[in-house]
Amino acid sequence: MRGEAHQATVDALIGHIRSSRLRPGLVMIDIAYDVSLPTALQRKQIADAVKETIASRSGGIEAHALVTSSTVARAALTAINWFVAPEFPERVFGDVPSALAWCRERSPRVEPEAVLVELRRAVPGFDGLRW
Repeated sequence: MRGEAHQATVDALIGHIRSSRLRPGLVMIDIAYDVSLPTALQRKQIADAVKETIASRSGGIEAHALVTSSTVARAALTAINWFVAPEFPERVFGDVPSALAWCRERSPRVEPEAVLVELRRAVPGFDGLRW
């Protein structure tokens, strides 16, 4: 999909956010490969869902890493974080191993190799993605 993100994709992401099982010390990694940038309204919908989810659950997020293949998205999200500081450490990456290493620095419970094994199992063709 090129251009603006389809609303169905954004709605699915919001559903995923709202169904997340937050608990103290949670480290999250989101991977967006070849996904179009959301519109301003869609970004607000996503941000509101994240805020509501964190506020409605006990515990919270210790750290959040976002991996995207889009250099434009990385630049935009990094700039947004300069102006709107998240309530937890958050960083944007261009590849999965770097994101996992950063997550591991924040929590010794993160096992990068185990996560990669699970990604390879759950996402056919994962190793063929070009970051």
